[in-house]
Amino acid sequence: MTRVDARRATIAKIREHYAGLGIPLDELSDRQIELGVRQLAYAAREAGMSKEEAVEAMRKAVESAKKTEPED
Repeated sequence: MTRVDARRATIAKIREHYAGLGIPLDELSDRQIELGVRQLAYAAREAGMSKEEAVEAMRKAVESAKKTEPED
């Protein structure tokens, strides 16, 4: 598996995981997801967030990203 294939597979798993939590990421690009997950992981570690708090932070981040996207 190439690095690109591995990245795509990881993003697909992230999309599936968050969709299962009721947080669809369909409106976000792969790059937005990659950056958002990295930022969330860093912030959660630094803040000592619980898993539930991290999930809620992701939910809020997705809603915020949807609001800042230019409409077609």
